[in-house]
Amino acid sequence: MTNRILVLGGDGYLGWPLVIRLARRIPQAKIVIIDSEFRRKMVRYSGFAPLYPVEALPGRVKALSDIYGIRNVDFILGDINEKDFLPGILKRYRPHTIFHLAHQCSTPFSMLDLEHAIFTVQNNVEGGLKLLYAMREFAPNAHLIQMGSFGEYARGGIEIAEGYFVPDYLGVAADTPMPYPRRADDIYHVSKINSSNFLMMASRHWGLRITEIMQSTIFGLHTDETIGKPALYTRFDYDHVFGTVLNRFITQSISGFPLTVYGNGKQRTGLMSLSSSVSSLASLVGKSPKIGEHKVINHSTESGYTVGGLARFIQQEFVDANVNIEVDYSHDPRAEINHPDDQSTVNTEYLDLMPKRKFCDEVRDFWSHVNQAGRLIKQEYFAPSSSKKFEI
Repeated sequence: MTNRILVLGGDGYLGWPLVIRLARRIPQAKIVIIDSEFRRKMVRYSGFAPLYPVEALPGRVKALSDIYGIRNVDFILGDINEKDFLPGILKRYRPHTIFHLAHQCSTPFSMLDLEHAIFTVQNNVEGGLKLLYAMREFAPNAHLIQMGSFGEYARGGIEIAEGYFVPDYLGVAADTPMPYPRRADDIYHVSKINSSNFLMMASRHWGLRITEIMQSTIFGLHTDETIGKPALYTRFDYDHVFGTVLNRFITQSISGFPLTVYGNGKQRTGLMSLSSSVSSLASLVGKSPKIGEHKVINHSTESGYTVGGLARFIQQEFVDANVNIEVDYSHDPRAEINHPDDQSTVNTEYLDLMPKRKFCDEVRDFWSHVNQAGRLIKQEYFAPSSSKKFEI
C-alpha cells in the first residue's frame, strides 16, 4: 500500500472539511477526492441552493493551495456506481485508508417516490458493495471508514450499544456479541441497515478492516480551517429536503420563520457538530482495526433532545437575540403525529476519550456564523411544498 487516502464524497458537507483537515494534518500523504458532484446537481434541480455559493471542485482545490500552500490534494470526478470505476481507482492508488461518505443521505429525498427510493438503494447499497468487492481484490489491507447512520438503531428503552452487545433472553445470555438491533421507517435508513449487513459480512468472511461510523445529525457551518475563508466554505444546505434539523432550525430562527417541527416532535435525534465530526474522523487514520474486525463507533455528542425539545431549546437560548422565534407543529410529511418518546442512553466509548465543548456554546457560535449571512436565507426553502422532484 502507498501513503494515499481516498475520500469518496469529498465534495460534500462533511467530506470537504475532512479533506482539508487530513491534508493539513498529514502533509506527507496524498489525499484523493472521489466525487460525482451528484449532491450539487440534485440540490440545484430540486430548486434549492446552499447558503453560500460553492466553488466547483477544481476551484476549491486551487483555493486550498493558495490559502494554505497545500499541494497534496487531487480530485477525480466519477461515479462509484459505474461498473469498472472503483476497481480502476483502487488498482491505481492502492490506498491505506478509504473514507466512504458518498451516500445519498437525505431521508425526504428517498421517500419522494419509487424512482427516488430505487436510486437511494442503488447508490447506497450497490455502490457500497462495489467498493467492498474492489477492496477485496485490490486493497484487502486498507482501512475502510464508512458512514453508517445513528438512525439505523431500534429504540426500545435500553442503552444503545456501540455496534455489538451480549443480549439476554429468557434468562439465557448469548455466548457471543451480536449486532445491536436495527429498525427503520424510511428508505434511506433501510438502505443504511443493508449496508451495515454487508460490512459485517465482508469483515467476517473476507478479512477486511472496517470502521463503521454510526453518524448522528450533523450541524454547523465551519471548522477551524474555514472560518473567515469563504473560498473554503463547505456547502450548507438548509432547505426541507437536504438540510439537517438543527441547520434548518437555526436558519429559520434567524430569518424569522417558525421552526418546523414535524409530527408531534417526540422523535429523538443524536447531534454532533461539524467540527467535532471532522476531528473524530481525522483521528481514525492510523487506527486500523485488526484483520477481519468490524469496529463500530457511535458518533453522537448530544443525545438528550427530542425534535420538539430542540426547538424549545432554540427558543430559550436566543430569547435575548431580538428575534421572535415561534414553533410550528402543523407539518407532518412522514405521518409522525403518534410517534413515541423513545428515550435511550447511548454508549460512546470512543468519543468519550475526546475533548468536548458544551452543546450550548457550539450552538451559539453556529448561530453567530449563520447570522452574518442572514440576508441570504430564502424562507421559501422551508415549506415542504416548495421543492420539485429531481429527475434522476
